[in-house]
Amino acid sequence: PLAGLFHVPAVMLSDCKAGVIGEYFYGGADSAHTVVYLTISTGIGAGVIANGSLLTGTDGNAGEIGHIIVDTSYDVRCGCGGLGHWEAYASGTGIPKFFHAWHAKKCSGRCPAKADISAGQILRAAEIGSPLCCEFVEALATINGRGLSAVINAYNPDLIILDGPIVRNYPSLVAGKMIASIERYLRVPEIRITTLDGKAPLGRRSCRSIPDHGTVTRNPSRLKPEFNIFPESRQRTGISFIIPYTEYTITGEF
Repeated sequence: PLAGLFHVPAVMLSDCKAGVIGEYFYGGADSAHTVVYLTISTGIGAGVIANGSLLTGTDGNAGEIGHIIVDTSYDVRCGCGGLGHWEAYASGTGIPKFFHAWHAKKCSGRCPAKADISAGQILRAAEIGSPLCCEFVEALATINGRGLSAVINAYNPDLIILDGPIVRNYPSLVAGKMIASIERYLRVPEIRITTLDGKAPLGRRSCRSIPDHGTVTRNPSRLKPEFNIFPESRQRTGISFIIPYTEYTITGEF
């Protein structure tokens, strides 16, 4: 329907892939050789641009870093059904589950935590000095450090941009401690929190006209960046732009 309405090819992009495009052109990441946009929200995911090309993967699912295995002790179950996945522990929906598992193990199941506690309540309690929540935040930092280390080892980026409300609302508790917990096998890249206030994936606010050519052309003015979400084998013609659609993003043209 969108392709017919706008008379151009229309495709779906995840919010993370749209986010890395926005950061690349409008967040000051265009000088990076390899940039990873990593968001910690209701889930955990990433978008990657390497050497001017968006990494999509065979089925468009590259960057599903939330399903990196970061733990085998607590075996917190992920929404996908797997055990030990990063987003099951450290996302907005995962932090309460990890807190319950951590607390139960700490107390040997004798003092169950409040059932309906949220990630925000846990982190806010740590922020104001709750000894229990401060201790938990250190355990969370270890988990996040493992996940971030895996991202560095997988993509060898020169820039990682962190986004998502968990990071933006608690920069020192989450981002700072995560970075301090990196396992330093490879060189640690520049890591910073987004300057786009969570708007990197939001379509034309992030990117303008986008011809489908297969690569990103660095353009210091960033007025008309050339970009394509299609692999070289799927080249199309026409002009596209990105607009938000729930947790996905659609490309098209007004």
